Amino acid sequence: MRQFVGKNQKHKLKFMDGEVEAKALTVGQVKEVQRIAKNIVEGDGNDLDAVMYVIRVSVDGASDLTNEEFESFSIEEIKNLSEEILAVSGLRDKEKEGN
Repeated sequence: MRQFVGKNQKHKLKFMDGEVEAKALTVGQVKEVQRIAKNIVEGDGNDLDAVMYVIRVSVDGASDLTNEEFESFSIEEIKNLSEEILAVSGLRDKEKEGN
């Protein structure tokens, strides 16, 4: 299995009027999302922190987006993209989401 360390599949996901290429989250990145979510529950952050983190670490070309640039996107669009990333990472059941 060592030959697969650091390798990650890319997925084309719909975003706004086009597509972006995103990698599934690694175990370490999932742990960071959980830490951010815990901070949100405890009142030390907001839910957009987790959305922005997921997009920054997964989507090609998003790692250097500023918070101001994120604010220019539709909240619905970035939340949907984040959910799609979580789904391809195995953290959401895509079939159940549609119901």
